[in-house]
Amino acid sequence: MIATLKDNIQLTNSSLKYFGCLFMLIDHTTMILVPQTSTFYYIGRGIGSLAAPIFFWAISEGGFYTKHVGRYLRNLIISGIIFQAVFILVEGNSFTLNTVFFWL
Repeated sequence: MIATLKDNIQLTNSSLKYFGCLFMLIDHTTMILVPQTSTFYYIGRGIGSLAAPIFFWAISEGGFYTKHVGRYLRNLIISGIIFQAVFILVEGNSFTLNTVFFWL
């Protein structure tokens, strides 16, 4: 159904996640492809900075509606450590225990 101006437009948690993914894609492509001296760089990074609050909201909603908060937090911490390790490897730093604890 196509939304008109008279319809109530509601954003679900899933649609917010899609917007967050789009904003993050804009941020990452801007960071890789656009020179830092360009105005488009700051515009793209500004749009991309909207992704973090959206994902923080999704994480808090997930924590609110979960049945097992401890398991949810454990999974968040484990995935955060894994993603940070991948980030360290992609960034080109040496992957040691000291670099992991530095970024935590």
